[in-house]
Amino acid sequence: NYHKVMEYLSTGKVIVSNNISTYSEYPDLIRMIPERTNNEALPGLFKETISNLGKWNAEALVKERRSFAHNNTYSRQLERISRYICQLKQKSRIL
Repeated sequence: NYHKVMEYLSTGKVIVSNNISTYSEYPDLIRMIPERTNNEALPGLFKETISNLGKWNAEALVKERRSFAHNNTYSRQLERISRYICQLKQKSRIL
């Protein structure tokens, strides 16, 4: 569930997951396996992550995850949508 993932990101702690294509551009936010149709690599990824928690829960990464979640709240998304709609209206008036 994408909403739950965002909630987890707001904690700042590392997340280990199956492949979620929405977050593929953010490898430091979520540790996920590369394949979309096969989760066989998930236990190994989990083990590697647990073995290196200091690295994956480093302060800089915690801040990055929290910041990402904060910048993608419902209210922030609504603000973006509103700005986009206003831009479209302005463009249509010009044309």
